[in-house]
Amino acid sequence: MSRTPIVVALRRLANEGFVRVASKQGIIIQELSIKETNELFDMRIALETYSIKRINHLPTDDDFQKLEQLIEEQKQSFEKENFYNFSRADADFHKYLLEIGGNSAFINTMQNIWDRLFFHSTLVLRKTNDIPKFIEEHVAILENLKKGDYNSLSKVLESHIQGGKMQFLEKY
Repeated sequence: MSRTPIVVALRRLANEGFVRVASKQGIIIQELSIKETNELFDMRIALETYSIKRINHLPTDDDFQKLEQLIEEQKQSFEKENFYNFSRADADFHKYLLEIGGNSAFINTMQNIWDRLFFHSTLVLRKTNDIPKFIEEHVAILENLKKGDYNSLSKVLESHIQGGKMQFLEKY
């Protein structure tokens, strides 16, 4: 492989804030600042709650089944203390909510946010005792979705993400 694809990839990672290329030091993984963490979680709240309020069709039984499956994966990952899989299932749960909303631009934007937060969230989860609470909140989100109460769902979702933000800032 030539150097060009590697240089292009490193530039992209640097532009997206994942790494910093420093002369005579090499490539440095960028830590998240408190300001950036706040901004990323605020963007999540804005996109996810807006998207959920704009669902213009009833979710299907398959949608509910998929979300229940992701909650079950979270429970099993927690029991096995597999924080990587828990984080992945958590992100997949939220991503699926956006998929139900159907806005592909939101999904793409959120993918960048999750990519930025994912590594750090795995570290944070190792330090918290609130994972059962996060799972319960996902169950409440699903129940509100089943009822079709999108205003209550939006409030529960915002509170859930805000709680995750506080855990993240406190433990990281």
